[in-house]
Amino acid sequence: MSTQNGDFENMEEIWTSNLKKRIKQTSLKQVIFLSGISNANDLSRHLASRKKVETLLSDSNFALTTTKAAIIVGSGSVSFEIISDLIKKLPFMIASRWLKYNMNP
Repeated sequence: MSTQNGDFENMEEIWTSNLKKRIKQTSLKQVIFLSGISNANDLSRHLASRKKVETLLSDSNFALTTTKAAIIVGSGSVSFEIISDLIKKLPFMIASRWLKYNMNP
């Protein structure tokens, strides 16, 4: 998503086309694609692009398995690093009223 001109949708479409061409030159039979959760009609640019890549990949001669995740939080992921930085730098955080939690599970 970090392109100099901000046109990651076009870059992902080109990437997908190139990937499909290369796969045709191999004996690969299965592709596993990690996408975002896209069960709404009004998607962000990022999720709409992920859905388009999934559609382009599904129109191929190889089996496609799509795994959808909201965010991946694990050591080394951007989400993990952001959360880790917030925890290290902020002694407390003010959250919106809609955020509710249960201290006694």
